Amino acid sequence: MIEARKINLPPYPPALQKELIARFLGEARFTLMLVEKGLASQDSVYAAGAAFRVVACLNQAIFALNREWLISEKGAAKRAAAMVSAPKDFAKRAADHAELDALVDETEELVSAASG
Repeated sequence: MIEARKINLPPYPPALQKELIARFLGEARFTLMLVEKGLASQDSVYAAGAAFRVVACLNQAIFALNREWLISEKGAAKRAAAMVSAPKDFAKRAADHAELDALVDETEELVSAASG
């Protein structure tokens, strides 16, 4: 049903792609500081919530980079990991707080490479 509806969608707008990538990579970078703040203050629940937000932002950026519509967060990291332009082992690494900074960097590098 969704595939049939996707056929009727207009092409992914380049301006939307650019804005989504800029907004969500910026938010991911900022939210990384909140993860560190939570870990430093031993507030694991806060750190986990912030880490989820970093991954959600990276999902948005990766989907936009690949000109794919993100309809639901459920399973988004796994779907993002399967895309042509995504950090290596994205879904697996997204579950590890220690990998988040590197994933943001790698996503930014993919965007730069795609921009030429």
